[in-house]
Amino acid sequence: MLRFPLIVTTLAALAMAPAVAGPGIGHGRDMVTAVVNYRGLDLTTPEGRQMLDRKIARAAKRICSRSDSFSLTGRREQNRCQREAMANARPQRDLAVANAMRRERLADASLAIKTYR
Repeated sequence: MLRFPLIVTTLAALAMAPAVAGPGIGHGRDMVTAVVNYRGLDLTTPEGRQMLDRKIARAAKRICSRSDSFSLTGRREQNRCQREAMANARPQRDLAVANAMRRERLADASLAIKTYR
């Protein structure tokens, strides 16, 4: 189990995440963020990676939920938001798994999901 990972690796993961700042990027949409903690997951096993993927999917669903998701447009926007959130988390997820496979420890066993809603 990974308990005390290196902070440098986490900062590198955040730096690898797609940049989502700047004028016009969100096209009037709100930036939403969620933090997914994977402390206690063994990312060297398929089960640990699946659990992390489920946590990321749940976080994306939570931050992208919309009150108008019953309309076709609302549902499309919610799906787009979830896809973007999961894609934005992918580099951090992959780096966390790679570090686990090399038995490197991260100071902060979490990743940030960002997207526009």
